[in-house]
Amino acid sequence: MPPNPEPSIVCAENIAIFFLLHSIPVPPSRNSTDYLLAHQRHYTLPINTERKLARTLAFLAHSKNNTDHIPALYLEKEPDLETLKVIITVNKTNYYNSKGLILCIKQGFEIIFAVLARVLTGIEKEILAKIVYICSPRILYWLQLLSSGRNPLKHIIGKVSRYYKTTRFFYCTAKKYQLVQKIRTVSVHLPKEAYDTRLFNRYTPDLRSKIIERSPKNNHQKLLKKIPAGLNLTQQGAINQDSRQAFANTAESDFSIPE
Repeated sequence: MPPNPEPSIVCAENIAIFFLLHSIPVPPSRNSTDYLLAHQRHYTLPINTERKLARTLAFLAHSKNNTDHIPALYLEKEPDLETLKVIITVNKTNYYNSKGLILCIKQGFEIIFAVLARVLTGIEKEILAKIVYICSPRILYWLQLLSSGRNPLKHIIGKVSRYYKTTRFFYCTAKKYQLVQKIRTVSVHLPKEAYDTRLFNRYTPDLRSKIIERSPKNNHQKLLKKIPAGLNLTQQGAINQDSRQAFANTAESDFSIPE
């Protein structure tokens, strides 16, 4: 790897090694909360509620059947302002690609959040109307499948009913937690320079160096033996598979490296 590798190369190699290792079974690990800052320990939104809120927002963000532009988001509390941020972005191939989609998601969320800010009895219908308006392209797509007979009515009803469940969840959560009444959206755009690519004519993926970087001291030799064995591959076979995947990532994803 070059001394100062491009972020695109780092991403491609990281994805490749995770792709290589995903089939090796390991026991689940428990995340520690010891590292949380003091103000985070007093976080008023329970983790299960936050998780459901993130999943619900991700569902609404993917309002169109567009597999080329997948939204991603996460929630972050602003302790000084006692507000909740929804940080969103969308994968794209260049600086200008999908900017309109990010803006559309941001505006849609803000329409819903404006209603949540005034949690009053009877606003559920208003929330549902806003959600249906925002997600109408996807709903119409599902209804077209119904008219074509490719999906059973029960399947379509199940999908559409999720919007009502989403409405109910938003209303109940905002009513119970004031933090959700102060939720706002922040969109993330990488700088234009982030999409510039440089030539690496002599670049080749290096599985050995990646394992050494991630291994406890003096343990990389054992891992270099255990990883191929767990995959039923020779060491060279694992290296070759990792290299093919890394090059495939750069060729097929949003961080391509020109030849």
